[in-house]
Amino acid sequence: MARLISDFARKPPTSVTTFFDGRCPVCRSAVGRYKRAARGGNPDLMWRDIRRFPDALETFGVSRAAAHRRIHVVDRTGALRAGVDAMITIWRELPRRRWRAVLLGLPGVHLAAGLLYDHLFAPLLIAWSRARVPDGETQGQFKAQTDRRRK
Repeated sequence: MARLISDFARKPPTSVTTFFDGRCPVCRSAVGRYKRAARGGNPDLMWRDIRRFPDALETFGVSRAAAHRRIHVVDRTGALRAGVDAMITIWRELPRRRWRAVLLGLPGVHLAAGLLYDHLFAPLLIAWSRARVPDGETQGQFKAQTDRRRK
């Protein structure tokens, strides 16, 4: 992780790095689809689960708690994008999803999507993730504990 942070501090990346909450089932699913869509078409997309790199966004002034509330992307210029702007950045990199980036980039659509993401979807996903896996536990630990309780 130290190398990841020092690389960002030294020079802007030439790739697009997405930081997502791997505990969130919807986030994992979406990132899985994006990885498959990028396969062979864009090797410059990197995916980082913030559970494995918890301090990676601190160099940008993003706390751990804030990193878990929204998807974040460091674009090719080294700029940090979050929420809807992060999604736009990802979709611009995926050939069959570029139309989504164009659509979400339209002024009225961008504003509405941002409000929905920040005030409806992100809070619901956070609540759902917390209900599924208690805080501080990995999915493997939670599954093992659940299995032991059933015996």
